Amino acid sequence: MFEGETGSNPDQPNRRKRSAQQDHTPPPSLQRLRDRVKLAARELARLRQENAQLQKQLQEAQASEFDELSGTPVIFTDSPDALRSRVENFIQTLDRYIERSEDRSDVTTPNTESGQ
Repeated sequence: MFEGETGSNPDQPNRRKRSAQQDHTPPPSLQRLRDRVKLAARELARLRQENAQLQKQLQEAQASEFDELSGTPVIFTDSPDALRSRVENFIQTLDRYIERSEDRSDVTTPNTESGQ
């Protein structure tokens, strides 16, 4: 053996350097995970910004709505078509009631013209 030789293969340190460099390169699955985390973080930031804008719009709408209203605001939970149908049914019921009461009043009210 020559001086400074350890008896090992001179190419061995190069292999160790190469394998150390390869160890610092993340596996593809880890890189995909990092990419997904970055994407999720960007989406969260976007959603937070959108949420802040929507909250601001809601506050503005509520402030202007209450300024214009006097009295108690009425909020309907039904769809416009369902509400329209309920109101029309109510009107029909009232019309029938009025007609019945008019029919009864015709029977019970004496005819004052023929009696005089």
